[in-house]
Parts: sequence; structure tokens; C-alpha cells
Amino acid sequence: NIMGTFNKNNIIIPTQSRKGVNEKDVDNPNLYVAPLGGAIYNTGKLNLSNAVFTSNSVSAKVDLVTAVYNPPNSLMAQDTITKYVGRGGAIYTDSTENLLILKSTFTKNSAAQSGGAIHNNNADSVVDIIDSDFTSNTAKTEKITTHTTTIMNGSKTKTTTTKTKETIGDGGAIYAAGNVEINTNEEYKTLVDSSNKFDKNAAANGGAVYAGGTVNGQFASFSNNSATNNGGAIYTKNNVDFKNSTFSKNSATSDGGAIYGKHVTVQDNR
Repeated sequence: NIMGTFNKNNIIIPTQSRKGVNEKDVDNPNLYVAPLGGAIYNTGKLNLSNAVFTSNSVSAKVDLVTAVYNPPNSLMAQDTITKYVGRGGAIYTDSTENLLILKSTFTKNSAAQSGGAIHNNNADSVVDIIDSDFTSNTAKTEKITTHTTTIMNGSKTKTTTTKTKETIGDGGAIYAAGNVEINTNEEYKTLVDSSNKFDKNAAANGGAVYAGGTVNGQFASFSNNSATNNGGAIYTKNNVDFKNSTFSKNSATSDGGAIYGKHVTVQDNR
């Protein structure tokens, strides 16, 4: 079990540059090293109890320059992609063991790619949260693509440059490759004395929670979470089931202001 306070921990990786990248491989994670777990990197069993994580972060800059290629009607084209990478602002875990978070708080942690507070990378592991609070954690950054084309016009060439920006990042508070359970563990039900709070977390998808599996919970409060794409509070392509919970003032610019899911069930919610 881990108790204690983790404050302002981070991983420092210098800017990484790659040239001559195939245009189809710009999102290949093997082209760069992403920082993992600002405070904790785990590959075994991890239980947290009354732990406090504040202002931990992971972010590293990556510049990718594609090889020159020849699209139709152009002499040549080249892209330069600038983005920031990093997973698990406070905690990164990759284990088949379930992750237990008991009466802990996560505030103002950030990750460039996913899991502003926690990134769980193993789909066979459950993120099991009991009576804990997640506030103002973020997982989002801009991916900037500079596209340069050179077109032959008789004996002259004309070069044009355009820039596009895309906000990326999944799970402002929690990214889980598998299932997420909030206050559902029968073993700890007597310890739940208040709502599990997710407040003011933000990401591109899943302002508070992004899950590859199901998301189930009770006695939880989601408020003021936001997503620039889908799922203001929760994003999953699987089922969502909540009881006795509150969803208030969450927002998304695309689909699912509060919840984006395959089949959503809410019962006795406040």
C-alpha cells in the first residue's frame, strides 16, 4: 500500500526530432520516447490509501518531418508535425493486477496524451476507485501539422505552406484500457462516506474518464468536466451504468455532453 504526498514530480526528456519519416507513420509511437508516470511507474500490484497527488506531470516535445513525397499535381510535398507526448501525469501502470485507489486525492496533474492523473495500460486490469477525488486534472495538447507543397508552374516553382491544429488527449483524470469501477467494490462499501468527486477535469475525449472497457459507479459526482471532442465527463465505446450519482455542468463540443457510451444506464441519479 502507498500512502503519502506526491507533489510537482515530472519527467524531463529533451525535444526529440525525427526526419525522413514515412507520411503514414507519423502516429507510430515507436518513433519517440514518451514519458510515463510523473510520480509513479508501476508494473506490479499497486494499492493507494489516503494518498495525495498534486501538480505532477508528463510532457515531451516531438518534431517529426516526413520524407518528401509526390501527391497528384505537385512537384513535392512535406509535412512537419509538432506534438507533445506523455501518459499518466501522476501514475502510469501496466499490470494485470487491479489498481485500487482508496480515499485519495488527485489535483492539477497533467499528461500530454492520456491519463492526466492515472493511465492504466492493461485491458485485463480494473481501475477500482473508492471515495476519492479528482480535480482540475488535464490530458490535452495541440498537434500542429505544417504542410508544405511545391508546385511546378512552367519554369517557376510555387511553394505554399499551411498549418492545421488538432487538440488531442484522452482521459483528463483517468485513462483505462480496461474497466473502471467507482464505489462498487463490496469489500470497501462501509468506507464510502461521501461522493466520489470528479470536478473540472479536461481532455479531448473523456473529460474525466476515458475507458476501453465498461464504466460502472455509484455515489459519484461529475461536475464541470469538459471535452473538446466527445464525452464531457465519460467516454467509452462500451457500456456505462451509474446509480445514485450526479452529472452537472459537464460539456463536450461534439457528442455526449456528460457521457459518451454504447449503452448508458442511469438509475436514481441526483
